[in-house]
Amino acid sequence: MEELDQNMRIMRLFRRCHAIIHSKMCGGKSSQSEILRTLHRNGPQTQKELLEKMNIRQATLSETLSKMEENGLIIKSRPENDRRVTVIDLSDKGTELTLACREKHHRQRDALLECFTDEEKQTLEKLLSKWYEHMNESEGKTCS
Repeated sequence: MEELDQNMRIMRLFRRCHAIIHSKMCGGKSSQSEILRTLHRNGPQTQKELLEKMNIRQATLSETLSKMEENGLIIKSRPENDRRVTVIDLSDKGTELTLACREKHHRQRDALLECFTDEEKQTLEKLLSKWYEHMNESEGKTCS
């Protein structure tokens, strides 16, 4: 019974930490942030390519891209050889925002982990890696 209670406490703490990390690291509109990061990392993408890389619906992507274009973050274009395709690229403003967000992300990451010593970080990394591997190994197995 004590082990179950401990497991519950661990999972509750993990969920709470995850919520805080998500809030601090993914602040703002997460779909827009993900699009900006994807374009910065991969260069111009068709709308179809973006959709394949993201876990959102077509309607959500179209609406988000329209808002981003209105705000000057992206540029939409149609290639001369295929006018049916829409290519999305970062504008200068979108690039600047992406770089600023990445710097902020790095500062927030460091601030979230500053409470740990180097030794504690190594231990935490080992424990999380072990847990991750366990979850990957047990993926697809059903509960009995």
